[in-house]
Amino acid sequence: MKSELLVVSQLNKAYGVGEQKKQILKDVSFSLSFNETLGIRGASGIGKSTLARILVGLEQADGGTVLFEGKDILVMSPSEMKKVRPGLQLVFQNYRKALNPYMRISGILKEAAPGKNPLDLMEKVGLEASFLQKYPSQLSGGQAQRLNIIRALAMDPKLLILDEATSGLDAKTIEELMQTLKKSQETIGFGLIIISHDLKVMEKECTRLFEM
Repeated sequence: MKSELLVVSQLNKAYGVGEQKKQILKDVSFSLSFNETLGIRGASGIGKSTLARILVGLEQADGGTVLFEGKDILVMSPSEMKKVRPGLQLVFQNYRKALNPYMRISGILKEAAPGKNPLDLMEKVGLEASFLQKYPSQLSGGQAQRLNIIRALAMDPKLLILDEATSGLDAKTIEELMQTLKKSQETIGFGLIIISHDLKVMEKECTRLFEM
């Protein structure tokens, strides 16, 4: 029997008050095992991104539980969450906004992983050493998203979530990113959640799918 990394039970989230209140998540439940890749799909506006933000502690839920390694992150104190947060990594769809435009790539990687060699990190995603002196605006979309992913992997995550992170990228770039993630998953050992509208990517890369 596989051990569970993440167990989500009866998760609820609504925005607004009174007549303006809108239920975004209603009794969402699923689990994720160590080293498993779970695909989450559903219509736009159904709450997939809200779910992702709750799972990494960036947003509060209205009810339910999110057990990460057996502990409910929804009831953790700020100090407890600070210790857990590095193990919870989220890569957003908007890769440009996720990168500080005023920092060179070398600085971004040093800030994310002070004890690791930025050059070694770059090699893992096929980016040349010369990129270290560039700014995010000088990268293509695929290069920028590779940087976001390797920055997340540099934290040695236990849970990595890609929220439409392959959206807008060409098929070759997506294939390269997925290969990098697979190799890293085998080396580091983490649970991976892929949120995407791309059914081909989901069916190819995911162990199973969860429909919202």
